[in-house]
Amino acid sequence: MTSHISKNASDANLTPPDWFIEFEVNMNANFDRLLDRMAVINERLDKVAQKQFKQGADIMQNSRSVTQVDKRVSGELNELRRRQDESSEIPSELQERMTVFASTVGDADVPPTFPTPMVNSCNVRVTGTPASVSAPSITTTKSILKALQLERLTPHIISMRPWTAGRADPSNNSSISATTGVRLDARRERAIVFRLESPIARQTFLAAAPSLRSMKASSIFALHEDTTSQLNLSPLLPPAQYRLHQKCWAIRKEKRIPNPVIRDMRRFSAH
Repeated sequence: MTSHISKNASDANLTPPDWFIEFEVNMNANFDRLLDRMAVINERLDKVAQKQFKQGADIMQNSRSVTQVDKRVSGELNELRRRQDESSEIPSELQERMTVFASTVGDADVPPTFPTPMVNSCNVRVTGTPASVSAPSITTTKSILKALQLERLTPHIISMRPWTAGRADPSNNSSISATTGVRLDARRERAIVFRLESPIARQTFLAAAPSLRSMKASSIFALHEDTTSQLNLSPLLPPAQYRLHQKCWAIRKEKRIPNPVIRDMRRFSAH
């Protein structure tokens, strides 16, 4: 009996108390949580290490790229400096060559020339005007321009006057019509000279010559008389220009080529 009681007492002494068991359980749980947190921290540290390694590789690659770019830029700058040095030597070389060339070439003896003055008076002669039409006036001008739909040229006409063969042009020694072979019947027709303010306005007016030839003078001036006369436009040229124009016409007849064309103070011929 006595021995049984002592055995139970020894077993009771070997069993830890409840508070110790609870403490042990809590400690184990805390250690487990600590281990889990350490594992998470280690994982994050691994990721940071991987990122740092990758960034280090990128930095090395960028460093190599920067080095290459620096070498290329340095090479291009050196090349530009070299070309600049070469180009700075070119003017001196050209100057030396020009000096040598000038020393070997003398001035040519050119006789003095006295060109004939080429005064462009911008005069246009209108032939075929019926004698029944009143003397040159703004009304006559407007009738012709209206028929050609060139009313915009009205402000560009400086003056108008009757034309008679051999009359001198106020702006030149003499002016002659570029149209050859024109003979007026003084009893039935008259001619008018318009002076325009610019070669462009004169050329615009002359460009309407084909249209004007296709119209009857009676319809242009609203005449009741039955007339088949037609209006013609021709520029009045300085004597030198007229002689040149006559030569062009002579060549045209000889070689049977198209008529020469006058554009401002220039002539264009097929020969």
